[in-house]
Amino acid sequence: MLLPLLPAAAAGALTLAAWDLDDDDGGLVSGGDTLQWAWGTVASGPDDGGSSARAWGTVLDGAYLHAATDTLTLPAVDLFGTTRPVLVLTHWYDIDSGGDLGWIEANGGGEWSTVEAIYGYPAEGGFSGEGGGWRTDAFDLSPWSGQTPALRLVLDTDGSVSRAGWYIDAASIIDGDPLPPHITDVAGPSDTQDLDGPLTVSATIADDLGAVQAEVSWSTDLGETGQAQMMESGADSWSGEISPPPPGCTVTWSITASDGANAAATDPLEFRVYLAAPTDLTGPEGRVVGLEASLSWTAPESPHAIIGYRLYRDGDLVAETIQTAAAAPLAGPLDTFTVSAVYDTSSGEWEGDASDALEVSAAVPAVDPLTPSVGWQGDVLRVTITGDDLLLTEGDAELSLGEGVSASAPEIAHVDAATVTLEISGDAEIGLRDGWLISGEVEIPLTDAFEILSGDDRPILVDITPSSLTQGDQETVVITASADLADGPVLLDLGEGIVIGDLTADGQTVTAEISVANDAPVGDHEVVVDDGIRLLDGIDLGVRDRRTTAGNNCGCGAAAPMGGGLWLFAGVFARRRRR
Repeated sequence: MLLPLLPAAAAGALTLAAWDLDDDDGGLVSGGDTLQWAWGTVASGPDDGGSSARAWGTVLDGAYLHAATDTLTLPAVDLFGTTRPVLVLTHWYDIDSGGDLGWIEANGGGEWSTVEAIYGYPAEGGFSGEGGGWRTDAFDLSPWSGQTPALRLVLDTDGSVSRAGWYIDAASIIDGDPLPPHITDVAGPSDTQDLDGPLTVSATIADDLGAVQAEVSWSTDLGETGQAQMMESGADSWSGEISPPPPGCTVTWSITASDGANAAATDPLEFRVYLAAPTDLTGPEGRVVGLEASLSWTAPESPHAIIGYRLYRDGDLVAETIQTAAAAPLAGPLDTFTVSAVYDTSSGEWEGDASDALEVSAAVPAVDPLTPSVGWQGDVLRVTITGDDLLLTEGDAELSLGEGVSASAPEIAHVDAATVTLEISGDAEIGLRDGWLISGEVEIPLTDAFEILSGDDRPILVDITPSSLTQGDQETVVITASADLADGPVLLDLGEGIVIGDLTADGQTVTAEISVANDAPVGDHEVVVDDGIRLLDGIDLGVRDRRTTAGNNCGCGAAAPMGGGLWLFAGVFARRRRR
């Protein structure tokens, strides 16, 4: 069946016949030794047998047959009055190149003759090997202009290897120019340090009817684009120039050629404009214990002058030098270093490519944020020091936070943890301050390590309700602070003879179930709240003698010791009360 041509013919070309072979067999006829040409659903070959489209093919569900010559003949088309008739074939093939061959032939009433492919067959005499997917080829029928020739596809196979075969998806006959220029032998720059250019591309561009225009187009990964006309420098030989982009850019380019009716473009190609990287970046072997490591490298080979080097650790610039070596600051536990050269070029100063990465294993002393890291003038608090690779030892460590802050000798829990008691003077300078931790001979800087706030705002306890109890009482007391308590576990101490039961904290309030022992000391009991960061005081709870209070028959157990953790500051607060 003749159908309208599905892909539009070139401008000025006349469609004489077209066969879309998806809906029916188009009236093509199988012939030859085995009649292996068949029409139907493709089950093998193209698209790895995954296509549901129908086509003509040699054995639709397997390899073609051995030792046979088979044909597929198209319906006859009258070429009378044509000036340049052309057969256009959309096909796929995988034919053994060891002795099997496919081609097109025509017979105008005498003998069968091979129809030449415009731009030539890919193998000598026809199609052989792999076609590289579905493709379109055109065949010159000019020798049969004015006739009604028979046209057929021929597959000739030997008795050895057979492969997937030959498949036909569509065919047409037109009068005119069906093909764009044929572009081959495409060549262009490889990766280059040429920043001045021009960068030349070339190709062989042929057209079956002549009259070609060609241009090279390009873009960079920076979003820049450009194009330039190509010039013919000889028979079908064309060349053009790409303007070089800044170093570090990848250029993607292609060639487009047109004969006025049809256009073709090459697949995109790439090259990179760069400045060479240093080589042989080396450093110490094994694990480094310390704050820095000595690195060295070899200068790169480049036509441009080197004016210095930049050393990076994990992508961050850490050193600049004019030497091929540097002391690299470590962060640990595994640092990745690269180095790049800085060049003086005709277009200015540019940094080149980074070297291959060097990994350095390092034990670098690192201190975590102090806990807590804030205190008030006049405050006394316990600060925990933790970190990695601190190598702390008793008697060989020291914390300093500057003038106005006194730190006790660290109490070492293990090599990476210690505690110190800080006493902040009432006139210590308010604000954020740096400090340092000394461990042996290593001095570890602490940036913005501690903040001192005004003593006017130092948190204290402002109320307890009820404010007094009697020996033997069991009661719920509510304690109020001047500021929100810290988020840590809250402990309460009401002194000798008062047992603390259930305790909760919310914002500025502590609620506790307490029992006053029958023999609890009578008088004012200092109320001390430990909010996990500091001790808060400032109020008392009165305890009355039960013998003078009627109606109280409660018998309570012995007094509990001071609440967990409060002993840490007992000595300090005792000194403060005495003052």
